[in-house]
Amino acid sequence: MSQSDMTVDTAFGSDVENALQALASLSKGSSAPSTPYSGQLWLDDNATPWSIKIYDGTDWITVGEVNATNNQFMVKHEAGGLEFDASGVVDGDFIVGTGTGTMGLESGDTARTSLGVGSADTPTFAAVNLGDTDLGEYKEGEWTPVLIGTTTAGTQTYSSQTGVYTRIGNTVIAHFDVRLSGKGGTTAGEMRITGLPYSTSSTGLIQAGASFSEVSGWNLDSTSGYYTVIGQTGVTGTHISLLEAGDNVNMTALTDADFGNTSTLVGSIVYQTG
Repeated sequence: MSQSDMTVDTAFGSDVENALQALASLSKGSSAPSTPYSGQLWLDDNATPWSIKIYDGTDWITVGEVNATNNQFMVKHEAGGLEFDASGVVDGDFIVGTGTGTMGLESGDTARTSLGVGSADTPTFAAVNLGDTDLGEYKEGEWTPVLIGTTTAGTQTYSSQTGVYTRIGNTVIAHFDVRLSGKGGTTAGEMRITGLPYSTSSTGLIQAGASFSEVSGWNLDSTSGYYTVIGQTGVTGTHISLLEAGDNVNMTALTDADFGNTSTLVGSIVYQTG
């Protein structure tokens, strides 16, 4: 296809020249073309950023914006469209942000269902309105479970001491693998696993129960009818209290006399945090 500088070097062609240059520049100017045609484009430079408009036969409709300073083009729309410029959202827009970012559905003047996408390995979510409550946080991580006594914590040695967790809103799912290779000689009092990633909530589920997939090396009082280990959280705190339970007997706390050098607890617990 041939190319041209859009210049007609004849006196009678000046009108044609002006028309070609208007076409090439999208009729750039601060006021609309005086004789518009349906489908015609106009680059309105009356304000910054410039607006690209199309004539529908009656009105000029903005279809985009050009920021000549930053060399940016932004798509514009009617309500309910895709919005890349979060500063100009209207009700019903789907917003895509940059940097730490937002992505969500605009409602009124606020992105009611926006998800903030962070730059770390685990994204941090802004509050998502699900009706009665907000989902304000999602996080995954590791924690270190520590077996202690309430009177004297003691210093146990471990062949395995690992924990992972997932937090969804105010619900925490914590898994743990605690395997001793040595018992601390000064350990005394009631036994606990401490180090939960978040404190339990005083307004949530009270005394959430742990589920154990492996328990070994614990001296339960079988003669009195105790045959299983129970783990439960308190009203507040970052620990799991360890108890023994059985048939037709009251639960009682496990103490430093009830565990040994190779005691093992593997399991998980679901609880609520503040």
